[in-house]
Amino acid sequence: MSRPRPAMIFVLGILNIVFGLIALTCTGLEGLFFYKPDILGETPMKPEFMAHLQAEIPGYSSFAGGYYAARALLSFLLIAAGVGLLAVQRWGRWLGLIYSVTTIALQAGNAFFQIQFVNPVTVRYFQQPQFLDQHNLESVIFAILGGVYALVLGVLLCLPRARASFNVEPRQVT
Repeated sequence: MSRPRPAMIFVLGILNIVFGLIALTCTGLEGLFFYKPDILGETPMKPEFMAHLQAEIPGYSSFAGGYYAARALLSFLLIAAGVGLLAVQRWGRWLGLIYSVTTIALQAGNAFFQIQFVNPVTVRYFQQPQFLDQHNLESVIFAILGGVYALVLGVLLCLPRARASFNVEPRQVT
């Protein structure tokens, strides 16, 4: 006997798949442009600037690559969670919760890294120290935007109504 699928679980499942596909596409393009900035011709990300970042922040390229890889994995996780939610499977709920916590932590960590290391080096390189506060604010805003859906998803999946949707029905002994 299959479990009923409440509208909220259905909508979250669809949103997870849609947002997961969008995030996967965006992450792939960002990673591509990070490692091959001249793929479309002229670019504002000059090789000199990237070399400066790498010189000033040892391991910068590794951090960025790890960040893009983590975002890609989280995108796949979100898609899988969406499939699980559409099928009203407990693992779909758990994947959604894991996605929520991990994404919020990743966004906070990336914002910290940007504010602490990347933004000061960037404004020094371009000799625009007056823009440090603006860059820091942008880092915080992007972290918040990146974590909003994760927070909403986590909260909604923890609501009693959502939790009740995934309870295992007692087996009847025949």
